[in-house]
Amino acid sequence: VGVVAPVVAVQKGNPKGLAKFDDLARPGLRVALSNPEYSTCGEMIFQLLDKKGLKDAVLQNVENRLTKGHGTLGTLLKTGAVDVVIMWNGVAHTFGDSVQIVPTPYEYDTEVRVHVIGLSYAEHSAAMRRFVDFCKTKGPEVFAAHGYTKDAK
Repeated sequence: VGVVAPVVAVQKGNPKGLAKFDDLARPGLRVALSNPEYSTCGEMIFQLLDKKGLKDAVLQNVENRLTKGHGTLGTLLKTGAVDVVIMWNGVAHTFGDSVQIVPTPYEYDTEVRVHVIGLSYAEHSAAMRRFVDFCKTKGPEVFAAHGYTKDAK
């Protein structure tokens, strides 16, 4: 029904003028990322940084700002403690009052899809079936409205 994807997020108005993923390596930028030891998003980010040869430059900008949770990333950005984060698209959407997503191409090797399933042993199987049918028809639209797309804005 949707895709959970890493997005480059900045403060509203994009005061540092970031335009692409590679801008995270810009000297002096305050960057926060999710720790790859605790986060699939962090794993995806570090793989892309390695692939692009940007890991060392970006980690200089990260310093000690590797987090375990995406809510922390949103809070750091909202309070102005950092200039840019990479976070899950849906979490960025929840911080929409203070966070802006920088549109960037999806360059990750992995795609994390959101699935809805019904269990054959559900106690209320008719209700479960109606819910799954609803998700099939309306789910992609609802999830997209909440930022769960590869091209989150």
